[in-house]
Amino acid sequence: MTRKCIISRSISLCGIFGAWLGAIALPLDWDRWWQRWPLPCVFGALLGACCGFLYSASHLIFTWFRGRRRKTTKFV
Repeated sequence: MTRKCIISRSISLCGIFGAWLGAIALPLDWDRWWQRWPLPCVFGALLGACCGFLYSASHLIFTWFRGRRRKTTKFV
């Protein structure tokens, strides 16, 4: 899988999952400013997308370092 596919897949899946988790606050109905209709889902999607980006970046960096370490030990 290419790097772009890994990044886009993790960002989109984590964003959808974050929006789904953000919808948990909707039935509470405490009349707070952050509980009005689109805000919990939007905040959850943004937080999920950020977490997905951090996950994909750490995954790519880890695989890059692991591949680089293998290349240097292969020629020794």
